[in-house]
Amino acid sequence: MLRPRAVLLPVLLVAGAGVLAGCSSTVALEPPADANDPRCADVMVRLPEVFESH
Repeated sequence: MLRPRAVLLPVLLVAGAGVLAGCSSTVALEPPADANDPRCADVMVRLPEVFESH
């Protein structure tokens, strides 16, 4: 039989991950007219993940 602590830890980890995922927000964006253009993809791949804000 499993010890209560061995069962409780995975349950708490899954619950904690669910709570943290629920705190993230979504951003709705409208794609531009040329979003399927391969040249646009070349630019997007080269852009940094985050821009610095001043």
